[in-house]
Parts: sequence; C-alpha cells; structure tokens
Amino acid sequence: MDLACKCNEPPFSHFDYEIVKIGIDENYAYAEVSIETCKKCGTKWVNYLIEQEQYTKAGRWWRAPVDVEHANGLTALNAKEYLESLEWCFTGGSFYDGLIHKKSKPITIL
Repeated sequence: MDLACKCNEPPFSHFDYEIVKIGIDENYAYAEVSIETCKKCGTKWVNYLIEQEQYTKAGRWWRAPVDVEHANGLTALNAKEYLESLEWCFTGGSFYDGLIHKKSKPITIL
C-alpha cells in the first residue's frame, strides 16, 4: 500500500479504481460487495455497500485495504465478517450525511 496515494484519503472516486463486483450478501441487508483496485498504486480495497431505497438517508458503505491473499478468498458472504475483524476502515454514505470517517476497531456493520 502506497500511503502517499490518493486512494488512502477521502474523498474517493470510482474513476480511480478497477472494480470487480463479487456479489450480494444475501445473509445481511443484500449488501453489494466488490474489490476495487487503485489504478495508480495497485492497492486492493474491499467495498461493502448497503442501499435501502425505501428509506431516506440509509445508504452506507465500508471500505478497507485487502491483501491479495485475502482478496482471493473474499466472497459476498464472508466480506462483512472480514471487515469487522480489521483494525480500521473507512465508512461513509448518505446515512452519515455524506461524510467519510476513518473508523477504528470495533467495526460494526449495521
């Protein structure tokens, strides 16, 4: 991970990443799970997105760097557990009034 790369500081833009969708977490809120690879430094990030269109300001996401070994083993069904086991992640979305926060452990995906 290149700490000087813009992928380590918000705001984040989908234009800066190669995105591979790995599926929907049907066990929890039908979250969309993807692996995003920074086009500049190659860092891989897991992104976990929950959107509940029926509610106002309910969109929220979590993202954290993931090494190649873990990225290869991630599935839509184990991504939540993986993110919650980490020391930190970024979180944001309309649920947080569009603000992005760096969240330290404990990480709880709601």
